[in-house]
Order: sequence, then C-alpha cells, then structure tokens
Amino acid sequence: MSDVAVLIAFIYALIAFSYSLGSLFQALPLPRPEWKAYGPMLMWDSTVSLFAISSISAVQLLMNWLSNSLNETFPGPFSSSTASFALIISQLALVDTTLILIVAGVSSTVLLEPVGEALSRMFGPAIFWATTAIILWTIIQIVISLFPRIWLWSYVSCHTIRGADRIRGSLS
Repeated sequence: MSDVAVLIAFIYALIAFSYSLGSLFQALPLPRPEWKAYGPMLMWDSTVSLFAISSISAVQLLMNWLSNSLNETFPGPFSSSTASFALIISQLALVDTTLILIVAGVSSTVLLEPVGEALSRMFGPAIFWATTAIILWTIIQIVISLFPRIWLWSYVSCHTIRGADRIRGSLS
C-alpha cells in the first residue's frame, strides 16, 4: 500500500470521527450551550472534508483508469508522497500569494483604500490559515522524510550496543 493511500485512509477515519463527534455533541445534553453549538459545525466541516478528499480519490481513479485504457503509465499528481506534498504546498502558496496580492493591489490606490481595508479584514484569517497550513505541511514532510532515517539509525545503534555487550559478556 502506498504512502498516499495510507494518508487518505487516515483522513477518512478522521472525517468519520469528527462527524460522529458532531452528532454526539448535538445528541447529548451538554451543560453549556456553546459546546452544543460545535455539533453542526463539526458535521458541516466533515462533510466538506469528505467531499474534498473524495475529489482527490476521484482524480486518482480517473488517472488509473486512463492509464489502464491507454496502456501507458502516467505519474499522477498523487503518485508519490513527494509529489503529493509538492502539489499541496504549491497550491497553498498560490492561494496565500493571490490573497496577499489582491489585498495589496486594492489597498495601494487611494480611492479604493476603504475597499482594501474591508478586503484585508475578510482575507486576513484566510491568509493566516494558508500560511499556517504551508508551515504545517512542510513540518509533516520533514518528519516523514526523517523518520525512516531516525528509525534505522536507532535500530542499528541499539543492536550494535547489544552486540557489543554480548561480546563483552562472553569474553569475561
């Protein structure tokens, strides 16, 4: 099973958990009404997330079907984890840059300064979350690329130490 398939399956599990949590928040008699208000929000967010991840899966299935019907292999956008991370980070950077340029372009003219102020208030949180997502995906990519090396290093170093202890124990 590829890395991307495991990641998509994990996302499906998180979506099901958040939807169940949202329905649980709605069904239980919670003591605070603000807790109960999270129920519909969690259910809506999980529905949108399910649509987004299903569209990614649909692109994967379409690429597989097309490559099988033409007897060619196409390296799809989600064929490896490196290509997936590069695609996600480039899309997030495009969104972030576009929002910043829209706000800066409108704010630079004197006549449209009030519109620029309104746009900066509207797009400010989106720019923040896009930048945060870029940083988070970069950290995830670094951890995923370093984890096999660290795991191998710890495995080799632990077995080397145990082997040296066994040799010392047999010599004494």
